[in-house]
Amino acid sequence: MRGRARMTAGILISVVMSGCGAIGPDTVGSEVDQEASPLARYLGFGHHRLDEELQFNADELKREQFVEACMNAEGFEYMAVPAGAVVVQNEAGGVTEIGDGAEIAQVQRANEAFVASLSTKERERYWLTLAARTSYDEGISAEEMARLDPNGDGDISYKESLTHGCRGAASERVPGVFYVARVLGRDYDQLRSAVESIRSKTAVVLGTCVSPFTTTAGVDDRQLFEFIVKLIDSGHSDSDELKKCLVDFDRVERSEVQRVESAFYDAHKDVIDEFAVPAPGT
Repeated sequence: MRGRARMTAGILISVVMSGCGAIGPDTVGSEVDQEASPLARYLGFGHHRLDEELQFNADELKREQFVEACMNAEGFEYMAVPAGAVVVQNEAGGVTEIGDGAEIAQVQRANEAFVASLSTKERERYWLTLAARTSYDEGISAEEMARLDPNGDGDISYKESLTHGCRGAASERVPGVFYVARVLGRDYDQLRSAVESIRSKTAVVLGTCVSPFTTTAGVDDRQLFEFIVKLIDSGHSDSDELKKCLVDFDRVERSEVQRVESAFYDAHKDVIDEFAVPAPGT
């Protein structure tokens, strides 16, 4: 959610500052800045959230259809669960819902009812067929962990999960928009942690910059950017000074994020170029 909120704020500030002589399309929130990171050329890295969620839904539906065929072939009833509902906040603060939550719940209830109708033995075979586990209601036993984690490192990697029943086979058949992030696993987690650390530190700098003009007491650093944008939009008496703080903040944050994302790209260029989904228009 934090990443999505940050993206929305970038859109908002472009709207708020449009028409302001000192700020043009090559500064805050511009496409030029967003494209500075090599990861912005692809989906799956948080630069194109709406497109990523739409692509994920399309991928997930294909996986579910494969799971349905796989389970049916093993003699089990299974209905493909429709693509998930996605709620997206737009620049005006409204929301757009994509997907049918009611339909999803109806299909899930039908699948759960079928599982409940099975004998204990058949239910165990159902879960083994679906996900290589004997039950989804209990923790992973030592025996299961040995099967699910062949290399014994105590971490079930994404590649290992591809051997886990019909769902694993479906993920292998349809890698999807977040395939690269999953395959790179811990390296990608470290990248996200580095980005979050940058945003936390720059938020402190932003708070210091605006402190002579407004109080930010009680505002979490995750909402600070949006809070100041709203102050500017409301016609705050020191709007010009607040705008300068935001421009400097955004420039520094983007530069630092670009630096760590560029290093990540350089380290994993071959995998990213081969498997990542290109962003629309690239």
